[in-house]
Parts: sequence; structure tokens; C-alpha cells
Amino acid sequence: MLINKRGTDKVLAVYWFAILIIVTVAIVSGVSIFYGAQYDVRDVESIALANKIADCVSKGGKMNYLMDEKEINSDNFLSICRLNFANQEQDLYAEVDFYDFDSCSINDKKCSVSLLNVKTFTQSWIEQCNLDSKSPVCKERWFYTLSKDGQQEIIIRIFTGVNKAGENVN
Repeated sequence: MLINKRGTDKVLAVYWFAILIIVTVAIVSGVSIFYGAQYDVRDVESIALANKIADCVSKGGKMNYLMDEKEINSDNFLSICRLNFANQEQDLYAEVDFYDFDSCSINDKKCSVSLLNVKTFTQSWIEQCNLDSKSPVCKERWFYTLSKDGQQEIIIRIFTGVNKAGENVN
């Protein structure tokens, strides 16, 4: 006994139009949130670089190399640790210092007797580390290990820096 059926089609059209608008707004806002976010991964990249160097230099609490510049030095450091800084020499920095354990004050993070110092490249931007969100991100890591023969206690300081502000930060 429905006499007037014409209104139902018009009401359904309004609901479909409303659902279409809601779905369109949801898709557009989801895509803009996902692609519009700016991610700064320099911190994680610096930590990952330090971890890679730590794994290269020491395994299982012992040095992988003798404390000798003939075995590990600034010239062969990248190839020994299988680090590829190709096309990124201006954006990455790594420095590894090996210290005699007895010459270090762990609380002050100061050591007096350096056994060996290894650097990748000289960077002019190192002094600007961690100043603000656009400046390079640098991390420092200290750990204890034994020499390859197990006779000497060594403190290793790894200092890494990433200056990819143009790529990673907008």
C-alpha cells in the first residue's frame, strides 16, 4: 500500500553521494598523511653505521685485527669493514679510536693513551653536529674489548656523523 514511491530513489541517491564524499575524503587524507610526513632517518643511519663498524672491529669481546697500522688504518678501513661511501663522501663520517683501558676515565669519557686512530674523511661540518634539526647528526659509542691475543684491554670509541640534510630532512 505504498502510494508514493518516488521519494525513495532520491533519498538513496543522497546517501550514495554522501558515502562517495566520505570515501574520497578518507582516501585523500590518508595519502596526504602518508606521503606528506617528513622522516629524518639520519639518527638511525648514524647508529647503524656505528654498529656496523663495531661488528667489523670486534667480535665476541675480542679485536678482529691487531693494533697495528699495517693491518688496519685510515686507508684500508672502508674496505676492511666493507663500507661503501661511494658518492656520499661529503655526507658520511666515521672515526674510530682505540685506547689503552688503564688510561681511560669511563665516567668522564676521556682517555689519554691512544693506541690507534682511524678516520674515513675529513669533514668541515663535524663541528656543527646536533645543533638543530637541519644540522648534521653525530653519535658517539664507547665499548670495551680485548686485543686479538687477549693480553690487552682496549676501549674503543666510535664517532659517526651523517649530513644528509638535503635528502632526509625537508
